[in-house]
Amino acid sequence: MGAGKGGNYGATKNIVKFMDNLLELAEYYPMSQSKYFGIKSGNKVLQILSENPLETMWDFVGRLAKGIVEISSLPGNEVGLQIVFPDHYRVVFR
Repeated sequence: MGAGKGGNYGATKNIVKFMDNLLELAEYYPMSQSKYFGIKSGNKVLQILSENPLETMWDFVGRLAKGIVEISSLPGNEVGLQIVFPDHYRVVFR
């Protein structure tokens, strides 16, 4: 998962909502001391271990995106999905 923001860099109610969602998400998916979700399983890869990865992914996405976003496939031939917040902040899952 990656996150980034384009366009408007000011603090908005959507960023506050995003942070509220992150705080709630951390209650279900603990964060590392470095404030990342998951455990390191490769050079640049973090994984949230689960017996049902697809169900866990949709639960994670649903909690993060709660109430304020658009969820879509990645453009082109990329595999994954992106969550786009109204202020163009986006989170990418691959």
